Amino acid sequence: MPGVNCIGIDPSVAKGNAFAWLRGRKWVTYATRGRHALNDQDVLKVAKTDGATHAVIEDGYVGPNKHTALQLAEVRGALKALAQQVGLEVVLVKPRTWQVAMLTVNGYTPKTRCDIKNQSKWVARLYAGRDIGEDESDALCIAVWGNAQRWEVKHGRRKETAL
Repeated sequence: MPGVNCIGIDPSVAKGNAFAWLRGRKWVTYATRGRHALNDQDVLKVAKTDGATHAVIEDGYVGPNKHTALQLAEVRGALKALAQQVGLEVVLVKPRTWQVAMLTVNGYTPKTRCDIKNQSKWVARLYAGRDIGEDESDALCIAVWGNAQRWEVKHGRRKETAL
């Protein structure tokens, strides 16, 4: 769909959220960490000013720790609300969906966390032309995946359709 510009978001409880979006032809990456970090809403406002139309947030956590799963659900919910407040359409994407689309090479999709992070960093370097941290790399891959989709609204529900 012409005019779609996604900001990819990799939510985190422990390390802060990672964001990536296109500003013109250059990738911008940001992680909300540390005492002097912009807050999530400020980052989303900057992305919106830069032309972002959709926020694609990584959804789901499969793991043994229920407490972490609940915390991540809260973070995702807050990010979704903040993105909607600044005027972005919000889409949730399962990790495996974007990983298969973005990280598969010669029919092989990485499966271990380490392999996924390394492949994500490699793919992000191809798009951005520079090395990027592992969480920001995931956010960039999520944004690229989102930009490759054609988003439609059917009967009041969002439906993703691959190009």
